[in-house]
Amino acid sequence: MFLFSPLDDPCPAPLATVETGILRGKCRPARDGRPRYAAFLGIPYAKPPTGPLRFKSPRPADAWDGVRDASVFGTKCIQKGPSPLEGSEDCLYLNVYSSWMQEHRGQPLVPVMVHIHGGGHVLYTGNIQQPDYFVASGLVVVTFNYRLTHFGFLNLDNDEAPGNAALKDMIAALRWVNRNIRQFGGDPDKVTIHSCSSAAADAHWLTLLPETEGLFRGAIIKSGSALATWGFTDHHRDLSDPALAALRRWRPGVPDDALLQQSDPVFLITALDYAEDHRDKLQPQTSGSLTISLENRTEGEEPRLIKMDGESYVLSPAQTRSRVPLIMGITNCEYKVLVDRNLCESML
Repeated sequence: MFLFSPLDDPCPAPLATVETGILRGKCRPARDGRPRYAAFLGIPYAKPPTGPLRFKSPRPADAWDGVRDASVFGTKCIQKGPSPLEGSEDCLYLNVYSSWMQEHRGQPLVPVMVHIHGGGHVLYTGNIQQPDYFVASGLVVVTFNYRLTHFGFLNLDNDEAPGNAALKDMIAALRWVNRNIRQFGGDPDKVTIHSCSSAAADAHWLTLLPETEGLFRGAIIKSGSALATWGFTDHHRDLSDPALAALRRWRPGVPDDALLQQSDPVFLITALDYAEDHRDKLQPQTSGSLTISLENRTEGEEPRLIKMDGESYVLSPAQTRSRVPLIMGITNCEYKVLVDRNLCESML
């Protein structure tokens, strides 16, 4: 439970204790008729996925001594930008927003909304979502970062790059919420995931996997699903094989594990993008590679997560997958805003 003393400072910094240590967040003052609330930013939910962990499942975050500053956002995950990349591989952080500004002992826990950001699996961050409306409505809100581009989706069907790292990041974030959200006034039995566009496909996958059983009670999914052509691929080797070949040509004599674990991110993304562009010219009919993919490898260091396509999961017996209520729909005017903002505003 986090503490917030009402004495002296009208909006003091709140404290919270989670499994890895003590956090000092920030108070966002009341405005526009909405109450003040606590914001805990940049909370690590997994180890930095660097070096040997670059393409692998997230590992539990390390504990810290003393009080950790949770008043600033964690770095967003590597994505294309003007430089030519921005962000960092050390990016597995989440944010918690709650109106529980005092101890609230004896008061009921409140429902939780976990938002998964969109961006085509190549852009954005959980830091850009504004929680004010939902917090004012009585919810605890959680947003988070997950690995993007090839760092989140490269699948070589081996233990070096087993695939679907981004989806595994999402599961790790939900497990963190399940273990810690009580400390912010949230009810772990009343978690709803919310998403749009590319993240809607991810959220739909989360509802289908037995590994997520008990982590949330429902999902709101807009403009995407695991059944979309861009929501799943079993043609990932069309990218991974030429990508690895390109890396070998550009750094001959370097072992594959070193190529994948130690290469500079700019070099790695350049080589993988080159391979993907080459693949698209040869096989334009195949679905995009930066999405959830079939894990064909034999069981090894990591268990397989995605063992069949989305339709097979949907049609599988109920006891083999998670069942939660869904609200599915589309967003109003998605992408058209990039063409004609006035048109979209007239439709609202």
